[in-house]
Amino acid sequence: MNKKQSNRLRMLIGVSAYLAENTEIVTEIPEMSAAKNNLDGIISDINYNLNVSNTALFGKTEDKLTAHADVIKYVMALTGGLYAWAVKTGNNEIKSAANVSRSDFGKIRESEFATVVKDLVERSKEKAKDDSQELADFGVTEELITILENYLENYSSALGKREAYFGKRTGAVRSLKELFSDSINALAVLDKFAVLQSLKHKTFYHEYLVVRRIKNIGEHSAKAQPVTEVSNPTLPRAS
Repeated sequence: MNKKQSNRLRMLIGVSAYLAENTEIVTEIPEMSAAKNNLDGIISDINYNLNVSNTALFGKTEDKLTAHADVIKYVMALTGGLYAWAVKTGNNEIKSAANVSRSDFGKIRESEFATVVKDLVERSKEKAKDDSQELADFGVTEELITILENYLENYSSALGKREAYFGKRTGAVRSLKELFSDSINALAVLDKFAVLQSLKHKTFYHEYLVVRRIKNIGEHSAKAQPVTEVSNPTLPRAS
């Protein structure tokens, strides 16, 4: 939800709360009460939409972070063994590749992380072909490599699901736009009824205009978009 939508939602909630505080006036016109219920339904749908979107995103992010931590845990064990082996054997190429700290892994972009780890895994498997027992003496076992590959697969899967979610989330944004569009129509009806009630309840009407203003929260100078008072309104027809 963008800032404009957030400001509008605050206004919608404010209007709903004000009308709830003035139930006696609202219920004088049954259709005004129905219009108020319609607005409440739209607000509820907006909040539900936001809750579903945020919960889904949180879940996908948590999966990715957990998988990322698992990969780092096992790749550090792998690089530790590779580095010690490379120092003993004088293999400067492997020594340089394995000389990576935990913080170094944490700085790698998520789009490149899997590639870097896969490269280390492949180097380990290649060296194991020559002398698996020698590497195993340094802790670089077939079991360790297999576990790391499994965790790496989990990470790639979690990352893929998160990216797929962002692609699908466009639909949720469009749904929000539709709901806010519905809210404009709902408020237009309530505005007319508020004008009608101004004939008997002037204070109610003027206070209604105040809560109908959209305040731009978050800006240095809070501006408001006023609702124009209608002198000769077209009253809503009874349905």
